[in-house]
Amino acid sequence: MNVDVISIAREDICENIKDSVIILDSKNRILYLNKIAKKIFKSFKNLFLGKPITEILINYKSYFKNLSKIHEKRTKINLKGEKKYGMVIKPVLFENKKFIGRVVLLRDLTEKEKTNRTMHYRIKFENLIATLSKNFLNLELDNIENGIDDALEKIGKFTDTDNSYVCVLKNCKVKAAKSYEWCNKGINPQLNNIKKSIVSKIPWWVSKLNKFETIRIPDVSKIETGKKDLRKLLLSQEIKSIITVPMILNGALIGHLGLTAVRKKRIWTEDDEKLLKIVGDIFTNILERKHAEEEVKYLLLKDNLTGLYNRSYFEEEVKRLDTKRQLPLSIIIGDVNGLKLVNDAFSPKEGDRILKKTANVLKSCCRKEDIIARWGGDEFSILLPNTTEKNSEVIINRIREKCQKTTDQKIPLSISLGTSTKRDYKCNIKTVVKEAEDRMYSRKLLERDSISSSIISSLETTL
Repeated sequence: MNVDVISIAREDICENIKDSVIILDSKNRILYLNKIAKKIFKSFKNLFLGKPITEILINYKSYFKNLSKIHEKRTKINLKGEKKYGMVIKPVLFENKKFIGRVVLLRDLTEKEKTNRTMHYRIKFENLIATLSKNFLNLELDNIENGIDDALEKIGKFTDTDNSYVCVLKNCKVKAAKSYEWCNKGINPQLNNIKKSIVSKIPWWVSKLNKFETIRIPDVSKIETGKKDLRKLLLSQEIKSIITVPMILNGALIGHLGLTAVRKKRIWTEDDEKLLKIVGDIFTNILERKHAEEEVKYLLLKDNLTGLYNRSYFEEEVKRLDTKRQLPLSIIIGDVNGLKLVNDAFSPKEGDRILKKTANVLKSCCRKEDIIARWGGDEFSILLPNTTEKNSEVIINRIREKCQKTTDQKIPLSISLGTSTKRDYKCNIKTVVKEAEDRMYSRKLLERDSISSSIISSLETTL
């Protein structure tokens, strides 16, 4: 019994391959479709046999015009909506000479395209994270805020959203102490009220953040009635969709990072959340570094006992403010009276209490812009920009009166003070400091007898 093995094998192969196979005659009429091709064009049933292929590939008639009888043609086409196929049209030659028809192969590229898009996104994602990490790694303390602004712009553009923001909480509380924001072109700032808002008025939001959970709201207008305060707040800022992730440091909530959609609603993806969490960790690390560096800077600039600036900082500020714009520039030098006697009679602990009390008096009698420093062991100095000598004398009298009214000490609170003012820019600032110091010592000599008598009287009373 003779069997056409080759024909059967060919048909078996055509029916089991994953690509669609369509065989045409020399006039591009359909002779055969395998089962994959029949699934694609199932709406035609069997009516397509003998019909021109352009009846099932209506939008691609031009591809079958002037086709070469020797060379194959490759292209991409869309079928069934968004499905993309790679199409190969190959001529069939009898005995490699005579053209007798064509074979059309259709390969579904949808999954491949999806995989390629995923890979492309992943590469861009990883490059973005690497760029942000590198930028923050090399960032100076003073430029951290600019770095955060730049990072928000990058993640906003990467996610193709309208707005990206970060809120840093004050002392791990629900009140936002600082917020940073990037807005896409044509979008007005949406979160100006965030740092003014007491988020504790929105218990659901706070609860989610405190549980370290992501907040995803694809449609703000559909927020449940029980969360009307949240809906009202977001709608007042024209936000249609929002996603927020918590920023966590040492098991505590320190802020939250998010994206908002203003122009149209947005379905937030796992990739959006993943990106925000990684960037949130980067922000957390850089803010922790900033805090640590500020602590070090504080320790370098501040006096540990009184909390005032130290002498090194004061001398740097004298150089910085020694300009025409700051004239007249006044300096007050003060020396606490009887501190050695207090230390000997009551212990250094009581002496420290005197110094801290004096520092508080000085702070209460000066302006915010004035620079107050602990000049030495029992000496203090005050730098007064744009202050005449007359006004600096007013401040001195204010300090003396405040000391006299401070009655909760074992001995009277007393400090000798001297001042001097630089009026002419050509005058050496060191001369001004020396003059203020000399006047302070002169005052100390004048007050020595009364101060000693007052301290001895207090000691007798205490004993």
